[in-house]
Amino acid sequence: MHLIMFDLDGTLIKSNTLDTRCLLGAIERCMGIKDIDSDWTKYNYVTDAGIVSEIVERELNRQVTDKELKYICKNLIELLQSEAHIDHEKFAPIPGAIETLCILKTIDDCGLAIATGCWKESAFFKLATAGFNVINLPIASSDDSYNREEIMTIAYERAMVFHRVDGFKTVTYVGDGIWDIKASQRLGFNFIGIASNDHKRSLNQAGAVYILNDFSDQASFFAAINEIWDA
Repeated sequence: MHLIMFDLDGTLIKSNTLDTRCLLGAIERCMGIKDIDSDWTKYNYVTDAGIVSEIVERELNRQVTDKELKYICKNLIELLQSEAHIDHEKFAPIPGAIETLCILKTIDDCGLAIATGCWKESAFFKLATAGFNVINLPIASSDDSYNREEIMTIAYERAMVFHRVDGFKTVTYVGDGIWDIKASQRLGFNFIGIASNDHKRSLNQAGAVYILNDFSDQASFFAAINEIWDA
């Protein structure tokens, strides 16, 4: 069996900008920290918990507490819910993403998982709002670790348990961020990028072989998957 693991924001859902705004809003609301640098490439761990931890340490010169993380997560969910109430289209799926996942679920030799830097509750909210049905998919999130590589490793382990296998013939991570391809390279995973413009160039410069604007060109996506599986 082969495993395909998906990122969330910017990969399955057009939510990068919205999620950043809501996360920064939750941090300001809960911790009183303003004017936060949202260039995530400058952060050590590009996950919700990792970003919050680094901001609190830098701005308040101390470690964030578990209670504070839970409070910020709660406020993040509230802000996301408010945005969804105003306009569901802010959580639009990446073109072709829902259809592609539906097709992948029908392939006997293919297992699926989600490894996201979001907190689990916010991830499920965004996926449900966007129209995805992923209730039965193994998932690892920022609740499990600050570190994206550890999150991906945990998703891999949960996928083995879920699919009742001892390992996978290949593992492919589908993501949009430079941190996604770097984590994939360090773990020895294959990588398919979902990106355009500057993000596409960044992934290409980092060594990505397969980069698509979205999932609307399903022929190209499955050609990349088949090439990885046949290698």
